[in-house]
Amino acid sequence: YWDSLSPDPSIPTGELVQAIKEFPGDFRQVWMEKGLKHFGSGWLWLFADSKRRLYIETTTNAMNPLIEGFYPLLVVDLWEHSYLYDYPADRKSYLLNLWTFLNWKKASEDFAKL
Repeated sequence: YWDSLSPDPSIPTGELVQAIKEFPGDFRQVWMEKGLKHFGSGWLWLFADSKRRLYIETTTNAMNPLIEGFYPLLVVDLWEHSYLYDYPADRKSYLLNLWTFLNWKKASEDFAKL
């Protein structure tokens, strides 16, 4: 989880940029919609399959894409304890602000290794 965050702003680079362009739909909009629609505790993931296609999905509790053979690139905590203090019952503001702290440098490096 902590590798998905960085205090240094970054953007996707390298091969990840092309994969995002090929993503079906508006990448950031799908990220927000999936994160907002998830009910209860869980996680918001960006992951890839063995053909290097990207997916944005949520999981509940301690589930993760590794179990299904996918390659996690980014993960965000959707449990209320992760944002309740700073964003009381406002997951949307939390996700919008957290976008600026996603570690795209690490995600890009990990994607290049697939």
